[in-house]
Amino acid sequence: MEEEDDAMGSFAEMGERLNDHQQGLKEHHQKLSRKEQELVLATEAAQTFLEQNVQDPLRDEEVALQEILNVLMEEYESALSSADSQLNVIEDLHLELQKFRKDHDEFETFMSHLEKELTKIKAGEFDSTSLTFKLKKQQFLFKDLQFHKGDLRHLRRSWKSVIDAAFHFEIRNAIESYKIQIDPDAISQHVEETVESADARLNTLRSECIGLGSRLGKKLFEQWQEKADELRLWLERIETERRMVQLEAISNPEILQQELENIMVLQGEISEHEDGVEKLQEAAKCLLSLSIDVVPNVLQLRKTTATIEQRFQLLREETSEQKRTLERTNVQVEDLEDS
Repeated sequence: MEEEDDAMGSFAEMGERLNDHQQGLKEHHQKLSRKEQELVLATEAAQTFLEQNVQDPLRDEEVALQEILNVLMEEYESALSSADSQLNVIEDLHLELQKFRKDHDEFETFMSHLEKELTKIKAGEFDSTSLTFKLKKQQFLFKDLQFHKGDLRHLRRSWKSVIDAAFHFEIRNAIESYKIQIDPDAISQHVEETVESADARLNTLRSECIGLGSRLGKKLFEQWQEKADELRLWLERIETERRMVQLEAISNPEILQQELENIMVLQGEISEHEDGVEKLQEAAKCLLSLSIDVVPNVLQLRKTTATIEQRFQLLREETSEQKRTLERTNVQVEDLEDS
């Protein structure tokens, strides 16, 4: 059970050494516990022998034997107590170190996952649809990142428990002179460096996530602006064309049929632009939900999006009504021709 007095090394090495020593102490403790029955039997046998031989010539032997038994019992109890003490402090330190390593490994796993997700967001296309999806993903990751700041606080508490256990071990070591040397200051520094590294990595990821959200938001706003301008121009043209469609007093079947074809063409264009309006709305909704300042004028964004949506809906409804009117007129003209 002798150990070298060098630094404990990494957490893995530290855990292995503590685990090896802990197993050795357990075996030592079990051997001592098994000897207790032998000690009890020896004491009983000696007591029986003394009771059966009480003659004066054996008085000196009786005293000497009793002293031997007393010393043996004291040494056994001292050895058992020392083994208990060593095992307890080793188990406490080992347990706290295992907890810290588990918490740290879970935190590292989360950060590695976050780094991979951010890399995925940066890759691929950057059209309106993908930007909206990427921004939603970025927002989710940022919220998850904020939530896991609590894990870092938990890691710091776990770190303190490791340090407390290490210093308690040092105090007991000064009394018991254990055969394994623990340097609480070295453990404290090692654990502190690990926590600080995790903290720095978390802050770096947070900054990267915020920066990525800002860049994606600005790009999405630019695309929203372009799409809004494009839809405004299209609406102006299509509204003008719709107003030019004749609805009443059309007696010529050929003209009536031409107007029907014209209105159906307009309906086709409206259907083709429906997806563009929906994407404009979705992009605006995503931009308005951002916690970062990427929209120059929020009120203008809301107003423009709402205006385009209203104009589009009105255009679709009025065009449909025009088509129904033309179809009714066409039926009337056909009936008149038949008559």
